[in-house]
Amino acid sequence: MVRRRWLQALGLASVFVLLLNIGGRAAHWSISAVHVKGAKFIEASQVAAMVREQIQQRRWLVLPQRVKSFFDTMALRRTLEQQFPFARWSVDKDGSGAVLVTIQERQAQLVWVADGKTYYVDAQGLLFSDVRAAESSADTAGVIRHDALLENLPVVLDESKTAASLGTAAVTPATVAFIRSLAVALSDGTIALPAAVVSYRYDPATYRLALETVLGYDIYFAVNQPLSDQMEKLKVALQQGIARRTNLHYIDVRFGQKIFYQ
Repeated sequence: MVRRRWLQALGLASVFVLLLNIGGRAAHWSISAVHVKGAKFIEASQVAAMVREQIQQRRWLVLPQRVKSFFDTMALRRTLEQQFPFARWSVDKDGSGAVLVTIQERQAQLVWVADGKTYYVDAQGLLFSDVRAAESSADTAGVIRHDALLENLPVVLDESKTAASLGTAAVTPATVAFIRSLAVALSDGTIALPAAVVSYRYDPATYRLALETVLGYDIYFAVNQPLSDQMEKLKVALQQGIARRTNLHYIDVRFGQKIFYQ
């Protein structure tokens, strides 16, 4: 019994001496920097702040995580996964004493505006990230303007006025593919509109996708009908000069082989 107590006391004394030694060399062994790579939709500064918060904590209530040997990379990854469940995370420590966080984010296909909020949408139609306020704004006419981060993404306004939240599906994968394909056709000249498109509006109840042009008229598509057929009808309408009519309100290519306009 005495020997056991003596060994316990010796063990505690050894830990105490070790901690004193760590404290004396903290500057040499401390984490020197935090690097965040791969951030596009997630703010790198927010991730770095979470890392620095953990650095100030102790592991097992005793070991200071500012010491690179004691920094718990697994715990940080779990925290990041809980905060940002729609990204893949890698956390490492390099030889210089820096913490390196690498993010593999979902690829945004659309920007979705619903219930007064703006989100990124992936290929599955999932709302996976908020669009930060600094990245988008609306002018007095309500036309959405966006910076370089969004310039290649169609901005779609949800006309259903239903509540939206992160992690839920806004549309089907087929609808995402339809809108993306249409946007590509407009940008590469497959469809040469005489007026630029300023917004997309989608009504899920009727599957209607409305393209609003700078000249004030709309072009109506149906996302549940073949896009190629509707594009061919729009080309015919453009060749007939319908888009150059004065006081034009809309061109509708949704129904059969007919082209409606007013």
